Amino acid sequence: MSIKCPKCGFVTDDSANFCPNCREPLKNNAEEVLMEKERTCPKCGNKVAAGFDHCPYCMYKLEDDRFDIHKKNYMNNSQPVYVSVSKNHYTTIILGVLGTFLAALNWIGGIYFVHLIGLALGIIGLNLARKDKQVDGVYSKTGYVTSIIAICLGAGAMLVGMIVSCAVLS
Repeated sequence: MSIKCPKCGFVTDDSANFCPNCREPLKNNAEEVLMEKERTCPKCGNKVAAGFDHCPYCMYKLEDDRFDIHKKNYMNNSQPVYVSVSKNHYTTIILGVLGTFLAALNWIGGIYFVHLIGLALGIIGLNLARKDKQVDGVYSKTGYVTSIIAICLGAGAMLVGMIVSCAVLS
């Protein structure tokens, strides 16, 4: 059987105490479970409800096993947990794809100097992905890879341009 969350409308298994989408209590005893699991943030001292891996007030990463979003069981519940994306997830993907496109324009379309913009966007995307990995431990692998491709294409176009210009000047 399934149950619909009254807050967000997400449909989940009826054995769930909390909505896996918005963490709204789904049953009468869920409030009691929530209060039992409530704890205090060690950094700011505010009360943090169950299910949060970061303090919503100061964004301090909480280290308790029961609240780890990467574990398969959420507070001994068999419901799947949806891992949140990194802060710059979509930004790194957009920068990497756009950088790859601009760097490829030099190779395919013969449009000169756009590879420099693609190279710069690839470097920015790679730095954002690295920053997300260091801060949160979660980063966009797609953005990371496309940024590396943009850097390689841009650097390759720059190298070929230098070789061709040296050959023409000689």
